[in-house]
Amino acid sequence: MTGVLGHERYAAAGCDVERVFSKDDLLTHATIYWAGESIASSIRTYANNNRYPWTPSHGRWPVVEAPTGITFVGYENPPGVTTGEQRIRQFLESDRAAWYNHAGVTCHDRGGHFIPWEIPQEWVSDLRRTFRGRR
Repeated sequence: MTGVLGHERYAAAGCDVERVFSKDDLLTHATIYWAGESIASSIRTYANNNRYPWTPSHGRWPVVEAPTGITFVGYENPPGVTTGEQRIRQFLESDRAAWYNHAGVTCHDRGGHFIPWEIPQEWVSDLRRTFRGRR
């Protein structure tokens, strides 16, 4: 498993991919992408987001008017950011923060790309905090 899915970095972030997904799950997902020849299309959005950054089609502020909850995880911190507090501060000080109608911004030290499977209790708490009072 070394090298696959950034396993070393994942483990260094305090995550154990095999505690979240069984080997059977990992092999099933890898086989679907391999046999279906769909890995390129699955990652195209990441490449396109870098090539063609999204820009708003209107001049209203915040651009994203709906209440928005944002959850960051330590595994996906950018270079130089080592704590959740730094990650939140970096985002709030960025030019993109003003685009959102923030209903909550949180960061968890644990977790990675698949938050609902990795830290489900924390993820549910974030969802509840975001939507509390909006029913």
